[in-house]
Amino acid sequence: MKKMKMLMLCGAALPLVAQGAAAQDGAGSEPAASSDTITVTARRRTENLQDVPDSVTVLGSEVIEDAGVRGINDVAAMTSNLNYMNYEQPGVVAVSIRG
Repeated sequence: MKKMKMLMLCGAALPLVAQGAAAQDGAGSEPAASSDTITVTARRRTENLQDVPDSVTVLGSEVIEDAGVRGINDVAAMTSNLNYMNYEQPGVVAVSIRG
């Protein structure tokens, strides 16, 4: 029984270790983008914004600061097709993206 618990614990922790390793592998492999370039990785490859056939909403830091964004509710209000609902209970929220 004790071995089974240890195996389950190790199995649950394995994705966390793999995620950290994946983040380290990709850190220096791509050249840094200039401040005018927006890079999109939504289709699991690096693409320039102009080359992506999907709808993309970009909120720059100036827009966020000027709007006084304090949380995800404010971001959802500024983004089309993004809905965020807080059900007034700890940990109970619903996020939906249409499209």
